[in-house]
Amino acid sequence: MSTSMQTPLSKDDICWLIQGHTKYYLEVCEHFKGVDNVFWCLEDDSDPEHIKHIVDSGLSVITVSRVPPGYGRINIHSHSAKQGLQVVKNLNFKFCIKLRSDLVFSDANKFLDIVKNDGKIHGHCYVKHGGRFIDNPIATAGTYNWLSKFENIVNSCDQNYITDWIHYGPVDELLLFYGEVFLDEIDNPVICEVRFMTSYLVNKGLNIDFTYDYLTEVMPLFMMDLYEANIDMLSLKEGMNYSKMWSSEEPKGLPDNFLG
Repeated sequence: MSTSMQTPLSKDDICWLIQGHTKYYLEVCEHFKGVDNVFWCLEDDSDPEHIKHIVDSGLSVITVSRVPPGYGRINIHSHSAKQGLQVVKNLNFKFCIKLRSDLVFSDANKFLDIVKNDGKIHGHCYVKHGGRFIDNPIATAGTYNWLSKFENIVNSCDQNYITDWIHYGPVDELLLFYGEVFLDEIDNPVICEVRFMTSYLVNKGLNIDFTYDYLTEVMPLFMMDLYEANIDMLSLKEGMNYSKMWSSEEPKGLPDNFLG
């Protein structure tokens, strides 16, 4: 596959789409203070006081109905992301940074300076199964069973995947990734990241190949871009710096599991 050319982006073309619960709403609002075009897509039964604080902080709120979760909350994730992305598309944003609601940046505006607009979705890091990222045998078996229906499998590569914590790219590509995920057997144990990635590859007419070289050509990674630009991406949930997950110097780093 050839490398795509980059197209310059106007700041008016870019938006942020935070997705998910409001557990860390105070920290998230504080970190996104002074950042333009930030939307938060959340369920309509979220705490009204949290929603008020989010709006008062200058972020825009998109509310969606709560849906049955499915295994691994796949249906909630897909439904919420699709609805949020459709809203920002209708507002004529061309490019979106879609992230989970427990992530913040040391400098969100600086991150805008390093995003690449090459027509592709960019992901954070590639996970090899090990340590706390070993899936339970039921999920592993269920995922292989679900994958067996597809004919164009080149390499399942132990079901390794690119994380779904945060992606950025053209809104239409993100809609294809999150909004067109295959939701068959939704309550069966299928690893969510594998389901998303498989659906995206099939919908793009590409082979199913979970090897590092293939997946990162389809979906380049930006973890090292963060590190090189001295931008921290912090997980409020995990209490760690996601920009340094590859490094043995990070107390919670997992260099044997993550490649960047």
